Amino acid sequence: MSCLKKYTIEYPIKSSIKILYDFISTPESLSQWFSEKVTIKDGLITFKWYDSELRARLLNKKENEMVRYQWIDEHEHPAQFLEIRINVEPITNDLALIITDFCKAEDVEEQKSLWDMSVNNLIKRIGGQ
Repeated sequence: MSCLKKYTIEYPIKSSIKILYDFISTPESLSQWFSEKVTIKDGLITFKWYDSELRARLLNKKENEMVRYQWIDEHEHPAQFLEIRINVEPITNDLALIITDFCKAEDVEEQKSLWDMSVNNLIKRIGGQ
């Protein structure tokens, strides 16, 4: 297993916290911007993209704040997780979506581009800019 690099990306988003949290925490909403299809069965969450899928377990969830998924597929690194956090700027109340993910060091830029596309889809769905 090659070494994985942790990276974080921040996206400003105009939305209500409640709407944004729904889009990062429910299978129906995740299916609209992150993955083609998201299902939950026996406590496992399956994310499907075209001809591939990844399974995860919900590690942590704080209402209107964040979700963290632990990948469980055997080809994934056991310490790898995906965290999607909502950050509220205390003075302006501006929202930002903060993504923490892992990938091989040589794939970071490509993964960031995929996140850019996904978050742009999210912004279109919620009407935020």
